[in-house]
Amino acid sequence: MNDDLDAMGPIDYLVVAFPGNRMTGEGMPLLIDLRADPFERTPEESFGYPQWLAERMFFMVPAQVTVKKFVDTLKDFPPRQKSASWSLDAVLAAATQAGGAAK
Repeated sequence: MNDDLDAMGPIDYLVVAFPGNRMTGEGMPLLIDLRADPFERTPEESFGYPQWLAERMFFMVPAQVTVKKFVDTLKDFPPRQKSASWSLDAVLAAATQAGGAAK
């Protein structure tokens, strides 16, 4: 089971959680009307999207409730293994440890 909740939504709207830089957490959730934009291109192609999103921010409250329910399930069913770390320090430590074992 993947512990990332990337997107969720009822029938008409889709909330995409933080599509920005995942490493730094920058960005904000996107709301997409799937009936008006089935290919999910509006955030990148529409000049009026920021205003449209601001007028529909009330959708984020039910989304927070759903995300909280998902996060609560991780307490009952934690991930089976530690997530991968691709930081430079972790890679160098693994390489150093593997080099020491080869001697």
